[in-house]
Amino acid sequence: MRMCPPQIRALPDEGHRLDMKQVGAISFGDVWFFQELPMYLLPRTQMIAALAACGAVLVTALPSAAQSGRPNSTAMSCGQVQSMINQRGAVVLSTGRYTFDRYVANRSYCQHGEVTRRDYIPTRDNAKCYVLRCINPQPWRYD
Repeated sequence: MRMCPPQIRALPDEGHRLDMKQVGAISFGDVWFFQELPMYLLPRTQMIAALAACGAVLVTALPSAAQSGRPNSTAMSCGQVQSMINQRGAVVLSTGRYTFDRYVANRSYCQHGEVTRRDYIPTRDNAKCYVLRCINPQPWRYD
């Protein structure tokens, strides 16, 4: 038996006579709210609306590939990459199918003890676009 999510609104005005208290409904004035109402008790149009609402919730809950992925430098021009880094301060960019790194606008976006190093990444219009990356100048030393 399928159950609706809580607080799906349904009114019994479409020819169905239900004992609202018996099916677990709560009344607030003229509006009835159903708590876990079985789908077969809903009128057809309301069942379709409830299923559409459930589907919409599932679709919006799943992240799309465009939103969840990091920006790809090869899909942007060099100017767009540099502008994005300067606006945000620090950005994690994909530079290839399996490669990515964190690029910064200046040293203030690096951790304590790190310095910036020049790096060149591929972009749509330039094979060597100038950006800055944080590095540890003495990786063998742990303070």
